[in-house]
Amino acid sequence: MLNDILTISISEKYIGSSGCVNRTHYLNLLMEAQNISLIKHKISFDDIEKKNNIHFVQRAFSIEFIKPLFLNDEVVIKISIPTLGLSSFVLKQEITKNNQIVTTAQTVYVAVDNSKNKILLPDSIRTLFSLKKG
Repeated sequence: MLNDILTISISEKYIGSSGCVNRTHYLNLLMEAQNISLIKHKISFDDIEKKNNIHFVQRAFSIEFIKPLFLNDEVVIKISIPTLGLSSFVLKQEITKNNQIVTTAQTVYVAVDNSKNKILLPDSIRTLFSLKKG
């Protein structure tokens, strides 16, 4: 399954008015990390969707804030796709600082057709996600 590790320094664009990374900025940080990982592995949701005539929609998103992050903190973000269901997959992210978990997040994506009906994940997508390693 897809597994990746990224190191990111917390910049001003992630800092909220409270002086730390807040809820909205965490979402931006996690999305940016997801995109960097997918690009690194030459995976494009847009290309996959167009090629297979499907769409990925978020069915669920959960996040647990364990410790705050501040400007210039160096963090490691682990990204994985540990589960491929029949029509969905789970993308997990874990942020650590100094080898301590500070945030965990999970997104469930579902494949739908143009009529927004749930469909099976094509074998090409299963193969693509299964072969990618960090």
